[in-house]
Amino acid sequence: MAKLAEYPEISLQMTYQEETETLIIHPSRVSGLPHRTDGKLLTTFVRLFLVPKFSELLPRPVASSEIKRESNEPVFSKKVEYQSISSQELINSALHVEVLEYSCFHMHKVLGNADLHLVHVEFVNGDVSLTLPLEMSIVSYSNN
Repeated sequence: MAKLAEYPEISLQMTYQEETETLIIHPSRVSGLPHRTDGKLLTTFVRLFLVPKFSELLPRPVASSEIKRESNEPVFSKKVEYQSISSQELINSALHVEVLEYSCFHMHKVLGNADLHLVHVEFVNGDVSLTLPLEMSIVSYSNN
């Protein structure tokens, strides 16, 4: 059994394939999410934004993971691919990650988010694994 995180965090695996200019991001796990005050488990998904450094440029399309029902420690399998990203564009971009509680009425609540400036990421042989702390957005959940 995996060790529970003391604070909410998200684990990511990323691969950059320079020859095809493809960035693959796998939001593999979210740990330490707070419990709902009504005692029910969360139904969550992850949303990713790859944002250029310069604000006048538009972000790449938003990508989402699959939905994981009734888990405060969700594990995701879906990988997201961003294509046609030069290595220069990659280091001038930031990754914005959001963990959301799913709503069938599309009124999803952001539970937490994290930002990563890709200039600080060293892609060893094209691969990197990292864990980011989540800044929590919702205060109506308990940590019990």
